[in-house]
Amino acid sequence: MHNDWQAVWSRKCPDVVTTDVLASLIKADGFDSGFSFYTPDDWLLMVGDAADRAAVSRESRVLEIGCGAGAFLYALHQLRGCSVSGLDYSPALLAAASRHLLHGFFASAEATNIPFETTFDSIFSHGVFFYFPDLAYAESVLREAHRKLKPGGFLCLMDMNDKAYEAACLEERRRMFSTPEEYEQKYKGLPHLFFDKDALLDTLERVGFTGMEFFPHRVKTYEPARFRFNVIAAKPAVATRNTK
Repeated sequence: MHNDWQAVWSRKCPDVVTTDVLASLIKADGFDSGFSFYTPDDWLLMVGDAADRAAVSRESRVLEIGCGAGAFLYALHQLRGCSVSGLDYSPALLAAASRHLLHGFFASAEATNIPFETTFDSIFSHGVFFYFPDLAYAESVLREAHRKLKPGGFLCLMDMNDKAYEAACLEERRRMFSTPEEYEQKYKGLPHLFFDKDALLDTLERVGFTGMEFFPHRVKTYEPARFRFNVIAAKPAVATRNTK
């Protein structure tokens, strides 16, 4: 993926303190602002809900696409004790993840070319797809995720920008600045990608997924939930021919 967001995240140098690791990782992953904020307790609720839906157990092998500093995987390992792997393009954030998830596996690579040799029981991506450059790239990531899932495995996409609320979302973000011009200046060259839910379902089906289901945000006080959605899909346990 090549856009200005890559430069932004690659410059991040997280300050993770050992006295409150999860809170520090949440902050490093950008969920510490007035618009996107989680407490550690709320984060654990959110991750636990997703883990339940994807049937994550101690025996599961889990991958996160766009793992950042590893806050999601850190909480997931705490809750389930599963094997965790993460993919991201920020060396600094991956270093933080590796430092605090000593038994995790991490790689810096494009999400369209997952380098791990193993396949996974579940693949998560939380608050990442809206940083992708375009819908074609997003579809390529979905195809790669399907390839790396075990039959019967789950793909869980969370915090996806909803196209139906694009105007309202952008207006809300602008209100956080003194002037609209201040917002435009800060986010110049940093667009957010929005997804039409019906079109996404069609893409998931075309790629080979089945059983798609939207599900609500577990933490009701999470402000961006008004403009975003979560969806889970399964890779069929028995391969079927896709004629589309």
